[in-house]
Amino acid sequence: MTKKNIISVAILLIASMNSNAQSKSKSILRNWDYGFTNMISTGMYTPCLDIKQYFNLSKKKNTKLQLGFGVRFTHTSSGSCMPYYNIVVDKAAANLDTFGLNKTRINSLNTLLALHYRIISKLNVEANIDLVGLAFGASQNAFLRKQDGSDSTFVTAIGSPASTNTISSKGNLNNEIFFSYKFNPHWKAKLGASYLWSEYNFANPTYKNTSGAVITNDRIRNTSIGFNFGMIYHF
Repeated sequence: MTKKNIISVAILLIASMNSNAQSKSKSILRNWDYGFTNMISTGMYTPCLDIKQYFNLSKKKNTKLQLGFGVRFTHTSSGSCMPYYNIVVDKAAANLDTFGLNKTRINSLNTLLALHYRIISKLNVEANIDLVGLAFGASQNAFLRKQDGSDSTFVTAIGSPASTNTISSKGNLNNEIFFSYKFNPHWKAKLGASYLWSEYNFANPTYKNTSGAVITNDRIRNTSIGFNFGMIYHF
């Protein structure tokens, strides 16, 4: 093989490798969703930002079912109206009373898992759940809201957002199910429902409830169900 032929073959190989690399790069960059969502629930303000990438669950070109992985940031904000319950084994005894905080301010960043199904060309349905992550926010004073409707200052309790979130029912987690409609090549509108867990931890959890029972527990939680709506940019 002459020097000229060797150079020609080398050029073709480099061009082929570059073409494959660009193809793989484009494949990695495709099929991402960047979303903004707001959840509507009584007394709460809960905006969310997420980014997800989807992978086909079948080798068929027009497969409808996809699995998604991503990250979600959720901010939960509320006044003192948001009730919190103890997370203990004996729920009947512990939850005669509820807790209030002077306000709720929780920021959580979690990984998520999504299952995405294309119903028709522009209409999709998705369910997703938070898996694991972290949360942060300012500490809040807690008060005991008794069964008779009166409030009692809970002087021994200062609540801080649970710092670790896991799918095993701990921390601050956000789950969604929604429909999305693709009204142009990149933008989709979404509408559905959210199930949100908000959790605080106490530094000193011992207190007496309305019946006089001594309750020792350092975790309180609010669970909220609401509508969600938002926009998604598909890349």
